[in-house]
Amino acid sequence: MMRLNRIYKLFFFGIISILFLSGMAPNPNGGSAGSTIISTIIALVVLVLVFLILREFMCWYWKVNLMLSKFDNMVKLLETLVRQNEKGYQQK
Repeated sequence: MMRLNRIYKLFFFGIISILFLSGMAPNPNGGSAGSTIISTIIALVVLVLVFLILREFMCWYWKVNLMLSKFDNMVKLLETLVRQNEKGYQQK
């Protein structure tokens, strides 16, 4: 799970870097600020897509989705045990 934390930190650092550097970088074509904003938005969209793809891969690799489904199943089984136990105490 520590690796996912690092990925999140890198993702947010990347967003902040892109926003900061895109505002400071001169436009090589001599265009307006609008083209800089558009290129920043495109870069952010690409970064978000890469992040989502990497996140899905990491969850698949570390079997996070499988573990979550097993934990959900365990919770349901424990809830049924608690209900059965409560019924047993009420009958006595």
